Amino acid sequence: MSAREKLLQARELIQQQRYAEAREILVTIDHPKAREWLSRIDDLAISTLDFPEVKPTDKSDRQRSTKKPTGCRKHCMGFASAFGLLMILCVFVVLIATGDSDSAKVRSWWDGVQPLINKFHQQEAEAALTPRIALTSILLEMESTRSEFNRISAPSEAATAKRRISDAMDKTLDGYWEFANGATESQVERTLEGADRAWSLAYDEIDKLDDEFGLE
Repeated sequence: MSAREKLLQARELIQQQRYAEAREILVTIDHPKAREWLSRIDDLAISTLDFPEVKPTDKSDRQRSTKKPTGCRKHCMGFASAFGLLMILCVFVVLIATGDSDSAKVRSWWDGVQPLINKFHQQEAEAALTPRIALTSILLEMESTRSEFNRISAPSEAATAKRRISDAMDKTLDGYWEFANGATESQVERTLEGADRAWSLAYDEIDKLDDEFGLE
């Protein structure tokens, strides 16, 4: 199996979150892109939240007056309590509805752009294995994918993520166009390292959206 075929196979496994299998393939490939993906896999970590134990309050803190209100005062207090509960319920319903609407918008945007991001990465993997003289066609395909991504409007909650992803795509294309146009190896390497940093920032933003809105 060629290095290109192995990279594409590893990419599919990563998309399926089968990181251990992908890692077994990547360690057999002597290529910068394989090392980059290995680094990303090794950086994955699952954090757990530790919630503090809630201790019961002292009995004296829970004691309340046993004196019962009478007459008009009793009815007024009952009305005030009911009105207060109604207002809290209304606010709660509005917050839930707003939150559901925001989540739906973000998830809808992500459902539209995720296939394009995956497509761009697959094209990048192909570009990494393509000779300089034959790069133009695959780079034009990558530019088309980037344009398609940019045409999809993002809700305000996802605006930063979209900007980060677009910037990472731009820097990736810059690096490969430099290579195609005969730039020095050190120049190309610096540009692609900048692209890697841009992708790291982009995925940080995607992780934040996933934590808040549940993208998967």
